[in-house]
Amino acid sequence: MTAAVDFQFLIGGSDERSPSERIERLRRGLPYSAVERLREELELSLDELAKAVGISTRTLSRRRKEKHLNLEESDRLFRIARIYGHALEVFGDSEKAARWFKRSHPVLDGMTPIEVFDTDLGAQLVDDLLTRVEYGVYS
Repeated sequence: MTAAVDFQFLIGGSDERSPSERIERLRRGLPYSAVERLREELELSLDELAKAVGISTRTLSRRRKEKHLNLEESDRLFRIARIYGHALEVFGDSEKAARWFKRSHPVLDGMTPIEVFDTDLGAQLVDDLLTRVEYGVYS
């Protein structure tokens, strides 16, 4: 899944083609519907997704009323969607990918991928782990 496909997935299929347009959209804040779309796709509770984005459930509820996320929240949500796209490529199935995000991994010291997304380092470790699975170097 390319970044453009991830972006279209999150914002509901809009065809924003250039990288600068996508960056500007993140800066303006993704619509709250992107939260719901990703939450449903990954089969997460609101609390689980809020933690992955690095905000409280209460803040996420406020964003629902405001109908959009701020830049940092949008960027984190997009990061999760991008890595989820990688998981779809690796596993070839949305249910398998969603289950994988909730399974503990020794490489993550027994944590699940969804538990470490609130940091850039955690997201990078998850993406690296997916690459290892993809190439059969999983340990």
